[in-house]
Amino acid sequence: GDGDGDPSTTGDGDGDGDPSTTGGGTTCDATEVECDGACVDPQIDPNYCGATGDCLGANAGSVCAATDSCVLGVCVPPKQWGTATVIQDAVNPFAMAPAVGIDHQGDAVSVWGQENGTFTGWDAWADAYDATTDTWGTDALIETNDTGNISAPQIAVDGSGNAVAVWSHRDDGASVDQVWASYYDGTNGTWSAPVLVSSNLAADCAYPEVSVNAAGDAMVVWPERVMGEFRTHARPFDMNTQSWGTIQELQIPFATATDMPLVGVDDLGHAVALWYGSWGSVFASHYDAGMDTWTVAQMVDTIGSTIHTDLSVSPSGDAVAVWSQPDTNLNYHIRASRYDASTQTWSAPELLETSDTNDAFEPQVAMDLNGNAVAVWRQTDGSFENAMANHFDASTQMWEGAVLLEMSDLGDAGEARVGMDSTGSAIAVWSQFDGAATVIYANRFDATAGMWDGPQTVDAPASFGSGEPEISVAPDGRAVVVFIQNYYTSANVYR
Repeated sequence: GDGDGDPSTTGDGDGDGDPSTTGGGTTCDATEVECDGACVDPQIDPNYCGATGDCLGANAGSVCAATDSCVLGVCVPPKQWGTATVIQDAVNPFAMAPAVGIDHQGDAVSVWGQENGTFTGWDAWADAYDATTDTWGTDALIETNDTGNISAPQIAVDGSGNAVAVWSHRDDGASVDQVWASYYDGTNGTWSAPVLVSSNLAADCAYPEVSVNAAGDAMVVWPERVMGEFRTHARPFDMNTQSWGTIQELQIPFATATDMPLVGVDDLGHAVALWYGSWGSVFASHYDAGMDTWTVAQMVDTIGSTIHTDLSVSPSGDAVAVWSQPDTNLNYHIRASRYDASTQTWSAPELLETSDTNDAFEPQVAMDLNGNAVAVWRQTDGSFENAMANHFDASTQMWEGAVLLEMSDLGDAGEARVGMDSTGSAIAVWSQFDGAATVIYANRFDATAGMWDGPQTVDAPASFGSGEPEISVAPDGRAVVVFIQNYYTSANVYR
């Protein structure tokens, strides 16, 4: 539901899968084709785009134009950002916390919180984007409980455009939140009635997270707090049958959870959950879809004092986790660990930046099918907060080093987010003050060139500025970013 993978569930495409031998005698990966004596990936090679079989004649695929790219075996022209638009129809402008997911056709669904018009509560609203017509539809109120407030809306979209939205709701006068959800049918464009996902009505259940794979296997996680102690809970959802599975508490051997668990689902329906527990240590658990069981939590990091975790799980089941953590001098750094699905083990944490004086916070990460990843975060230079990034190259198994996403010294940058497509290219977005107002910027990492294109604005100037950007990227590189501008939910599309 986050747009950073690939619809394929076969092959590995990165040179370490099961080999196949073509008639020419050259040993190629199962996802590759031998063309002119060399192994090529016809999904991304611009000289043999869409090649098959013996790679001769019509089987040789297409040679893409110099300005085009080969994406999923098809030559596509360069993409660009469109014009930012308000997608919120209601006259009442006060919106918050937008989220978005994109499917494999470029259609998208967004959800957000919106003041109910009488200043007595916040409701959950949603809208859908049609890539064929390049238009947003009519926004829909997806819950009508006006006895309290919703918070923390999230959404995940499968490969066919179906979606599940989750949020927490607290009734007026109540002391606890509960987790609710609604299912979106991408074919007929309708939302189901809200369903209560959590079950312990005496526990405080806030900040749910949701993830879904291309086939529609979804997982929701949330914390439950009882008498000051947090425990992470999870519940699967099958979009194809619209049925909920059993709630399970993730087992932690010697530490309690905190209030911000994360989750990702792979192509087989397996999942990885991540959270930081008491003492600030990072924990993770793996879900086996066939057994419907979670493993006992593993400790990913042992240093402690962790804040601001994030997680991305690839369609192949591998994962990468990032977090912010202080050193012995109390300087905060970004660290990362990678999860190997085949061994169910986490790598030793690595530093993504090495500044001993400038604190780094709020990392976000995205991972593609082949194990490439991009992490983004904000970091001070002593004068301003900057948007930073680091790229992990799966072929070398190395992080390439921290780089600036922007060079502006007009104001602080923050709220960095990132998504990846199936070719390993990525788009980062963030908010930044330009001297007059806060603006949404984007920068694209070109996997073929191995470099960032450069920052550009994706919103129009606004008197009250913009903020809270979220992005989702489709396998073919199309993307949707949503944000709040002048108190309204707005969006722009990269296509």
